[in-house]
Amino acid sequence: MSTMLNIETEFTIDGTEYQVKFPLAKEHRLAQIEFNRTFGEAIKSGAVLRSKLNDYMREQSIWNDEREEQFKKLVIAVSEAEETLKKGGIKLNDAIKLAKNTRRNRQALQILLSARSVADSNTAEGQAENARFQRLLSLCLVYKNDGKPVYNNLEDLLNEEDETKLKVSAQAFDILGKLIYRLDDQLESKLPENVFLKEWNLIDEKLRYVNDKGELVDELGRRIDEEGRLVNDKGELIDSDGHKITEEGELIIEESKPFLDDDGNPVTPPKR
Repeated sequence: MSTMLNIETEFTIDGTEYQVKFPLAKEHRLAQIEFNRTFGEAIKSGAVLRSKLNDYMREQSIWNDEREEQFKKLVIAVSEAEETLKKGGIKLNDAIKLAKNTRRNRQALQILLSARSVADSNTAEGQAENARFQRLLSLCLVYKNDGKPVYNNLEDLLNEEDETKLKVSAQAFDILGKLIYRLDDQLESKLPENVFLKEWNLIDEKLRYVNDKGELVDELGRRIDEEGRLVNDKGELIDSDGHKITEEGELIIEESKPFLDDDGNPVTPPKR
């Protein structure tokens, strides 16, 4: 089943069907109780408040003026690129370079923001929001056939050790996040640079670069396999210089030649 946000809320793992329900007032009320409890405990333990996060990050050297400047430049570059790609009117090759560069800039932004995200998750508010989300997950993850919760309570979810159940909760975690924060499964594909690259058949449905034959390539146009490793036209693994290599990355020597003496004659190792 999909929601109006194009989010699939049902899934199957190891033959068992599950569903993530959209949280209603009752679930939100119970989750808020968990938020309040965790927030109080975090404050007592000395957790930083979100309003003081910037000061804390600078004190801990997590953030500084250089990173702040880099962040601002990346935001401006991405914004200007989006506008340019939407307007058009430039050379196609320049547009392709701009789209590829914008993808790199977004990745750089994500790396910068990840440090802030980790720090934020440790604030009193961050800890409380995480606890609220986990409580919602324990309430909204159900078996599809009868609608019964997979977990009886939050503790069962947090103490889960079964490998299959961990896969279930991980997938449900992703689905619930999209439901709550109104995220579309196709959000990344709708980014201007990806729309442009897809229109010109330079990326596939999974947003991976492809050549004019539909074969996977890296950003430089070199053929790669499904795991992103370089391959030749025959699909054989190669290094950056085009030499064939093994799965372990060892160079494959197809013909081993003998060493030569000073006169150019073949020599063999001395017998022991």
